[in-house]
Amino acid sequence: CCQSEVDLINKKIGALPGVSCIGVNLMLRQIAVTHDEQTPPQKLVRTLNWALLGARIVDGESVSFINRGGAIANAALAITCGVLWGVSFGIWARPEGRKWYDDPFSYFALACVAIAAPVLIVRTYAGIVYQRSLNMFATMTIATIGALVILDFWEAAAICFFFAFSEWLQAWCVHHTAAQTRLVGGILPELVHPAD
Repeated sequence: CCQSEVDLINKKIGALPGVSCIGVNLMLRQIAVTHDEQTPPQKLVRTLNWALLGARIVDGESVSFINRGGAIANAALAITCGVLWGVSFGIWARPEGRKWYDDPFSYFALACVAIAAPVLIVRTYAGIVYQRSLNMFATMTIATIGALVILDFWEAAAICFFFAFSEWLQAWCVHHTAAQTRLVGGILPELVHPAD
């Protein structure tokens, strides 16, 4: 989805023996790897999946730019978090002096955080371990933890909702962009000859 992932792909795949060339098409979310027999395609996919990049082998016409199960999971996560966060707006009507645990709306905000936090933590972990950097997911995780510590559950839920929504929106946009790009690529001829 971004240049940092391209760098990660080059770092992980480039370190494998027998790999001579890596071509990354960021728009289509595809890579083409030139390699010899000692590095089978399954090893390339396994290496990328260990880095949490969701790779799979694509052959010819059976191109699917986005995993349907992943798209449905992203949409379900975004909708669930959106509903829980929306209900948690009731926190703002809490009377002064009322404890958070006596307010039922606090629990909707905490449920939103509990649902989105595992995915956010995995993304943070991948950035720290595989990219050796604090990425935007780490920033969101730190902000969520900070909001929870100061008992601002609505803020923590808002961060988690916008994270889930951005994951779904990115997947949707990439899928449609890739599909349109593929249509444009289909008008190119298979063979070309230099003009006289």
